Amino acid sequence: MVTMRDWTCWTIVLFWGAIWGLAEATVGFVLHLAPMPGLAGAVLFPAGAWCMVRAARSAGTPAAALALGPVAATLKLLDLAIPGADLFAVVNPTAAILLQSLAVGAVLRLWPVAEGRLGSLTGLAAALGWRAGYALLLAAAASLAPLRGILDHGAAGVSRFLLLEGVVNALLIGLVMELDRRLAFRWPRLGAAAHPISAGALAALAAAAGFVLP
Repeated sequence: MVTMRDWTCWTIVLFWGAIWGLAEATVGFVLHLAPMPGLAGAVLFPAGAWCMVRAARSAGTPAAALALGPVAATLKLLDLAIPGADLFAVVNPTAAILLQSLAVGAVLRLWPVAEGRLGSLTGLAAALGWRAGYALLLAAAASLAPLRGILDHGAAGVSRFLLLEGVVNALLIGLVMELDRRLAFRWPRLGAAAHPISAGALAALAAAAGFVLP
């Protein structure tokens, strides 16, 4: 096991945080074009959760999952450098990313999971946790400034965001974790330690994707 004071651990965090950030920039761009509300959140959180559990498993500590949030969030915040960037469109997913890392890190800390993977139930706990936190954060922010989002749809919109989309998150997390287990069994080398050069290259690629696909 490595600790958060080890260079190896921070390389792992940068590597998987960059993969998460790259997924947000590329897959997220495509999903937000779809006319289906909630699709992006339904898919991107399971992808982020996979990155977090891979990082926590490689580093041997749930703290790595927590550390991924600031990495992916920083990559997202770079979008503010784009001329004419919509502040809410950047800050909104950034807050979600940080809450997601907090939720997954807490679940991995409080309920140690077999083989370092989440299941549908622990995934549901993480999904409900970050979604509840996001709804409360948005409600607090809306009291200070007019914001658009799930609160515009009233109780029905909030219930759908918390419960329906939370259950979809949990089911997809269970599916992704099962796929991860099978891939790890068939190709053990996929679990090899991240290299600093590859981690830096992925971070640069994720930053560039954010500028090309705002």
